Amino acid sequence: MKRLFCLCLALLLCFGIMFYKQTPTYNPFDGVFDIDTSQLSECDTIGGMCGFLNFRPKTDKRLKMYYQIYTEDINDVIGKGFYYTEDTILIPKSYDYDSFLDSIKNLPIGIKEYNEVLNEFGYSYLDKNEYNIRIIHKTNFDIVTTLLRWDGLENDSTKIIRTIGNLIIKPRITRNSDNEFIIY
Repeated sequence: MKRLFCLCLALLLCFGIMFYKQTPTYNPFDGVFDIDTSQLSECDTIGGMCGFLNFRPKTDKRLKMYYQIYTEDINDVIGKGFYYTEDTILIPKSYDYDSFLDSIKNLPIGIKEYNEVLNEFGYSYLDKNEYNIRIIHKTNFDIVTTLLRWDGLENDSTKIIRTIGNLIIKPRITRNSDNEFIIY
């Protein structure tokens, strides 16, 4: 009887480990994609293009992290990332498009504030060019290139918002024509 109890307990433990999915951490850098997607129902949907949905928790912070799923399999997180709101820029009543775009590209970012947010994840600002901002991990020195972008506001055509964003795609394993495994 004791052996049967131990066997049942061991089987329950094995099934628990096999089907366990982590709670979303909303850490865009941790590499954990096997999460319990049912907990994303408490999130705002922030985008839906080409069959993909991005879920982020409700927050008023400048940093908004999200998980991305494909609508064909809502239980599989295929990517995760973040948007950091840098600033909102008033569009002049009359302007030359090219020079206005150049001025936006060359605007500085608030490095101190951005670093405070990145520090939570062990990263810090490295450098910036027109479209990208590179950040570096303070311990293992991994460099991540983030995208600097600007978008119009849905409810206000007189302003644009500058954001810094990043998306990390879940690694996939497949076989090539030589029957070798490839991670991409």
